[in-house]
Amino acid sequence: MWTAPLLFSSLQRSYRDNGLRGVALQIAKKLLRPALQFGKLVFFECNLGHPLPEPCPVPGILCREAFRHDIDLFGPAGAGKRQSAVERFDRDERCFVGIDTANGAMANYRWITSGSAYLPEIECYITIEPGELYVYDLVTLPSYRRKGIDTYVRTCAYRYLQSLGYTRILAYVRADNRSSLGAAQKLLQQCGSIHYLHCRGQKPILIGTDSFCRDRLRQSVSRGSL
Repeated sequence: MWTAPLLFSSLQRSYRDNGLRGVALQIAKKLLRPALQFGKLVFFECNLGHPLPEPCPVPGILCREAFRHDIDLFGPAGAGKRQSAVERFDRDERCFVGIDTANGAMANYRWITSGSAYLPEIECYITIEPGELYVYDLVTLPSYRRKGIDTYVRTCAYRYLQSLGYTRILAYVRADNRSSLGAAQKLLQQCGSIHYLHCRGQKPILIGTDSFCRDRLRQSVSRGSL
């Protein structure tokens, strides 16, 4: 449920990122949900066969990979984020984090998988080829935003994965998330996009599929590819 402060904060962010058009779109989406959802997904890739820039360190932030024994970073027992992290570690997915060295708190995290991943907005799976990785659930905690932490953690993580022999990283961003679009474009290149219209109780209608989406999006995947 949206309280007045949360709604005001969301509209402020939309205005900052997209101006009045963003505010109007945000209001329209709130009014129409849950009966109707619409939007655009933009897909990005990073070719790890090319040299990557040196990371620009952020004072007080340590970038490293998180493991199962770091589970307390994701909240107390019973917390939804912690339970999701347990399930992801059980699937052998990887997580890279930015840690505030002053207090040990997690400032930023991102999850990475080598298996096909579900895209809830369009109810499809994106297929991942051998040597590729898919990055999802990228979050910078509110008090750490606009400090360059996301770019720092992304660059460190990608350079490390490059050293392991991976060849390509894929991700997607919702088109109305201007800040995330800008962050993605610092290290990745757009490789596809798709519009969607989702009426409650119906399958999403996909509009304007390009060659990337036709090749990579599937309604279902085999059990072994998850």
